[in-house]
Amino acid sequence: MFKKLNLTTLIIVSGILVAVVIISQVISNYKGERNFKKQVFDTDTTKISTIIIKTKLAKQELELVKDGKDWNVLVKGKTYKAEKSIIRSMIMEIYNMRAERLAAMDKPEWNTFQVTDSLATHVKVKQGNKIVADFLIGKFSYSQNPQKFNTFIRLSNENEVYAVNGFLAMTFNKQLNDVRNKALVDVHSAQITKLRFTYPADSSFELVKVKNGWKINGQEADSAKVAGYVNNLAHANGNEFVLDSIKSGLRIYSLKIEGNNFNPVEISANIADTTYKYIVSSNINPEGRFSGLSSDLTNRIFVNKNRFLKDKK
Repeated sequence: MFKKLNLTTLIIVSGILVAVVIISQVISNYKGERNFKKQVFDTDTTKISTIIIKTKLAKQELELVKDGKDWNVLVKGKTYKAEKSIIRSMIMEIYNMRAERLAAMDKPEWNTFQVTDSLATHVKVKQGNKIVADFLIGKFSYSQNPQKFNTFIRLSNENEVYAVNGFLAMTFNKQLNDVRNKALVDVHSAQITKLRFTYPADSSFELVKVKNGWKINGQEADSAKVAGYVNNLAHANGNEFVLDSIKSGLRIYSLKIEGNNFNPVEISANIADTTYKYIVSSNINPEGRFSGLSSDLTNRIFVNKNRFLKDKK
């Protein structure tokens, strides 16, 4: 009888212990799921309309605003065209952001991961008037085994710090000139059929695409040399923006690009000060005025006709 009773008691006690373990595990899992968010943000990328960025380096925040199919950047009461590829990179980072682990849970640890208001890059993302993401980007970490790139972030209304995949600072830590549209030309090189270079002192010339290659002022040009130049020209960008306070002087050089299925593109170089030497601009991006010295822009665009002549045998 006692043996039967002991066996019954043992079964009951074991059952209770198993139940306690299961309940504890369920509670633990629930807490973990509540506190650890692998999917950081739930956003519809097609509906993102505004991205606001405040870095520790900038005095004022940048406001990137969608305008139809384009994007503008607003700062200090001024509006500029933004580079769409940079915005796409930001949106994809938000969409793909996954938490790898919970790095910290308390405010005293924010400094360690550089997610305080003074140390972090603050990003807000809106769909219309609704804020769908609001986070601070902190320090970056790298591990070799296995190779992994992580960035520490904190949601603005939470204490927890997460390690997320990727190097977010490279994408979001931007200032005004980083996100502005730098395009001078944006066409397919195969569509270009005519280049008209207008220079001083009777040094102007014209390149025309013909059936078997290119001609320069009616004579046969080195088509391989022309093709190399055209390929680089088709997506030419400026590099350093000229300050708005710098006045544009006399136009010295101009290039008109014509072809199939695009409106003519005109690039000009006007005299500036000794810092920039020339201001280079294009009709497809009138607000973009670029230093002619930076990246040797003037010499790369406005080349001498001898560049396209065939080598003498």
